[in-house]
Amino acid sequence: MTAIFVLQPKSTSFEIASTCKHAKSCVCVLPNLPSTPPPQWRPLEINNPRTFGVADLPKGTNRGSLIALFNLFFNAKVIEQITHFTNDRAAHAHPQLPSARGWKPTSPGELYTYFAIVVYMAVHREPSLAEYWSRGHKNAPTHKLNDFMGCTRWHQLDRYLYTAEVSQTFQSPFSRVWDLSELLRARSLQY
Repeated sequence: MTAIFVLQPKSTSFEIASTCKHAKSCVCVLPNLPSTPPPQWRPLEINNPRTFGVADLPKGTNRGSLIALFNLFFNAKVIEQITHFTNDRAAHAHPQLPSARGWKPTSPGELYTYFAIVVYMAVHREPSLAEYWSRGHKNAPTHKLNDFMGCTRWHQLDRYLYTAEVSQTFQSPFSRVWDLSELLRARSLQY
């Protein structure tokens, strides 16, 4: 649904006219905020020793290598843990039915490929996941993901990817990724 904002002349309200035939337009009123900050307002001073626009990377890090930059956040130890947790999760959750696809334990190299495909998908958007592995028509873009990982295997890894011990009980859904998110937050502040 695309929204078009229409400003009323000499007014603080605007209408949202929708291109969707089922939506009704609504009139919203904007608050009447002052155009200048109050005189007692002072901007927050930040004492940041870093040069603006330059990452504070460790000595010896190859700035031109995407895998070196990725490894700052997901180093070999983190990938090994995710590999272990994912294999554990698949062993506990994978149905042992004759019709089920068999689970082959994953490896750190395969997880690097999985994450590379996820990043690729974020850059090259398609309407559905299946379009990354197929060519729907002659003018469709050609994605070479089959050269690295099949669609079924990618979906298996996506289903069983896990970042915490499987046997844990969690108070909330966010607990499953808490340790990894805290690690990524710390490294984001560091670099």
